[in-house]
Amino acid sequence: MKNRFLTVPLNEKGKEDYDFGVEGGENTYECIMPEEEFSALDYSGILDRVSEMYRLDISEYESEIVGVDAAETMLQLIDENKVNVPTAKRALEMAIEKGTFIAFDL
Repeated sequence: MKNRFLTVPLNEKGKEDYDFGVEGGENTYECIMPEEEFSALDYSGILDRVSEMYRLDISEYESEIVGVDAAETMLQLIDENKVNVPTAKRALEMAIEKGTFIAFDL
């Protein structure tokens, strides 16, 4: 099983920390997305839809930064399709609340 990391900067310093590869700091929220959540997002087509809409590559073996607009769209699609991904939802909501981004390192 592959670890799939989600990182959300909590402030401007957190964005800088992410850019410089600083991990585990107080300025970022970091978590591992369970394999079943990645599979649910992948099989539901949500990752492909958001990638296409925002010209991103949110896919396996890729790292992608997803801005607030794309995070809002992804969260809306998750809710509309009733996809059970609590870890991803929490990180998306946090990115939206903080006005930063969510980094998918899949």
